[in-house]
Amino acid sequence: MKTTAELFSETSKSLRTILIVENSDKHIKTFKDIVTQLGFDCIHVSDLKHNKEIFLQPPFLCVIDCINYKNQEIIEFIRQYKTTNPYAVCVLSTTGDCEEQALVYLEQGAYDYLIKPFNPVKMRNLLARCLEKITLEMNNNRLQNQFYEVKNEAVLFSNMLSQIFKAGKRFIACNYLEELGQVIMQEFSAIFNIMGGSFFILENEKLQRIYSLDPGHTPDEIELPLKKSSFFGQVLNKREPLLVKNLKQEKRFVSSGWHGYKKESFLILPLIHNTHNLMGCVSLHDKENNGFTDHDKKLGNVLAGLSAHMIHNIKSIEELRDSAGKYKYFFEENPAADIIVTPQGRITLFNPSFERILGSTKNNDGIEYNFSTLCSSAYEWEEVVETIKEKRKVESYETEFMKHDGTSVYVLGNFHGRFDEVGELLDIKGVLIDITQRKRLEEQLNHSMKMEAVGRFAGSIAHDFNNLVTAILGYSDLCLRVLDKNSELHNDITEIRHAANMAAELTKKLLYFSKKQKIQAEEINLNRILSDMDSMLRRLLGEEIEFTTFFDPGLSSIKADRSQIEQVIMNLAVNARDAMPKGGKLLMKTEQIGITPANAHRDIELIPGLYAVLSIYDTGIGMDIDTKSRIFEPFFSTKSKDKGTGLGLSTVYAIMKKNKGIIKVESELGKGTRFYLYFPALVKNHNQEQNTVRADKKESAIILLVEDKEIVRTMVERVLEQEGYVTIKALAAEQALALVSKEVSALDMLITDINLPQMSGYDLADKLKQLYPDLKVIFTSGQLEELNKLKERKTQPNVAFLEKPFTTEELLSNVKQLLMKKK
Repeated sequence: MKTTAELFSETSKSLRTILIVENSDKHIKTFKDIVTQLGFDCIHVSDLKHNKEIFLQPPFLCVIDCINYKNQEIIEFIRQYKTTNPYAVCVLSTTGDCEEQALVYLEQGAYDYLIKPFNPVKMRNLLARCLEKITLEMNNNRLQNQFYEVKNEAVLFSNMLSQIFKAGKRFIACNYLEELGQVIMQEFSAIFNIMGGSFFILENEKLQRIYSLDPGHTPDEIELPLKKSSFFGQVLNKREPLLVKNLKQEKRFVSSGWHGYKKESFLILPLIHNTHNLMGCVSLHDKENNGFTDHDKKLGNVLAGLSAHMIHNIKSIEELRDSAGKYKYFFEENPAADIIVTPQGRITLFNPSFERILGSTKNNDGIEYNFSTLCSSAYEWEEVVETIKEKRKVESYETEFMKHDGTSVYVLGNFHGRFDEVGELLDIKGVLIDITQRKRLEEQLNHSMKMEAVGRFAGSIAHDFNNLVTAILGYSDLCLRVLDKNSELHNDITEIRHAANMAAELTKKLLYFSKKQKIQAEEINLNRILSDMDSMLRRLLGEEIEFTTFFDPGLSSIKADRSQIEQVIMNLAVNARDAMPKGGKLLMKTEQIGITPANAHRDIELIPGLYAVLSIYDTGIGMDIDTKSRIFEPFFSTKSKDKGTGLGLSTVYAIMKKNKGIIKVESELGKGTRFYLYFPALVKNHNQEQNTVRADKKESAIILLVEDKEIVRTMVERVLEQEGYVTIKALAAEQALALVSKEVSALDMLITDINLPQMSGYDLADKLKQLYPDLKVIFTSGQLEELNKLKERKTQPNVAFLEKPFTTEELLSNVKQLLMKKK
């Protein structure tokens, strides 16, 4: 809490003028003498009726003599005064015998009252209270404005994320470039409200137009290379989006050929795969309303990146299709099946390979197969026959046969017709090869490529998302520090902070999905995790499954990634539910087990030691020996194609290995399944706990903060300065070097984002360490691929890493602990 003297000395010029409405010269003189000694200016008027000039720029404090005026006159003055300046304060002056009259005006908006003659001490205290009231209201208003700015930014980002996911789902469903081009332009048209634009891919040193919203404005092909001054030339050479907000003001494009369009704003986006492989570009124009914005450019660039990934995937799949047609996949390795078939589908001649493909030439009733019944429908065979009659042959024809045991087999066939003298079809010679294995691999490859595209997309947006969440968490903490815990706004901001934490967890899951998430090992307890997941698991399992838990009260903690362990439990719960389609029982049990050298030989993977074990029992259908031996293989699944990817248990196995755990399974057909998850138990180190407590000691320091995102930079600066640290801020490395070389003789710590414009945070730290050898460094980033680069630096002293999004507590904890290290 500031003293009155400090409060008066820090008062701004706008708060140093006081108005007094008084007709007594004696009281006016006393009042002026008091406020002048305190450093304030005084304005005096003797009549409320001549006050128009007061409301042009009202003083922060008005003292009104309430004895010589009517009630309504004073009430009207207070109302008008407060309307003109909401932060202004009205104070009444009265005599001791008229104190009750002053109390009436307090209900009408007056703040307090003074008793004549004026007492210097009471006047001083009143001024201090008025300044504190105004300062608090102004700070609260500023915090609310900052909060709503952050909220609006979060809403804008959420809307953008929703649009990208919606478009991405449509992109992933495409299997051909022509289809993809149409879908991409449809999404751009809907998102940006445009009427014109084209989708180009780079083929054979040409830009080939695949789809246009307004055909006729661009040629089908554009020869390369292009002039560097042209729109497309700039985009292809620099590989960066080009936004033209007003074509008339862009003199360098006068001869571009684009003048004359009804809209003056354009946006051209490069389609880049894996940051270097240029796949094509998208041009957008004829936007309604006010033209393209920087937000459109950012959103469009993300969509363009996802489009480039899909182009690459589709081309890979098309190459696989072409190889099947050109080289007759597996022709050299496997003998082909030769058949002669009548136009009605009766097979009159076949070789042994045909029987090998089908398993037999007869069905379970001993009836020989007819080719028309082998196909998915009789209509399919009729279509083949009609094509042969028209073109005399059918090549690279793919279809699915149903074998007599109910399984399916995919074949690739070439058919040639034999005709008589008058052109009548006599019979058909066919050559078939079994492509079932290739088809399965192609489906898995297609699925994996789509999963990879979504994963890359998730990782690409996580950095910006982490910056926003960091700012939301930081500003929420700053607001909560100054607000009354019982206020409605305090509760609202608490909920916002809770939502931001949930968003941070969502980002971690997105990054794990994209295979960019590192292991966030921390001390956790399986009892607590199961307890927290209880309600969610019960909703997931449904009412038909009886779910019970048993906790070992003495269970030790483990060191593992909480979100990954939760994913393991969810996957195993889903598998158990699917294994009990008609209902059943599921038990999850924790217990502590000691493995001694005497019983360790039973399982070579379990070394002697103490383990925290989670057992999961279900009463489902169980597994046979063959299925149980393959459940952890990638893409192996006992479910139908539309109900499983075959990646669930392989992911569980991988997570257990990464977290130094061991998974065991027991199962029999008809007797359910039991999974056992073994984790090495943690043993507390008393010295570590003492070191942790000792690290909380606060130490004053000079800190250089380098962050290019203003919303994060401002928040971190405020947190550090509130803790008493001297903070020097910069938005880029060059600016930071210039500041410290001129102004700073001693520097204790550098807090820097790794990805900075022009110079990285790594290089900045190296340069500063030449000037300040004992410099402590905290690197921050929301891009987790930087972690691999950081591993080498973690071996260096005085270096730490803070992953975005982070809370104010995490920030201050890292700063304090690093400052506590000996130089």
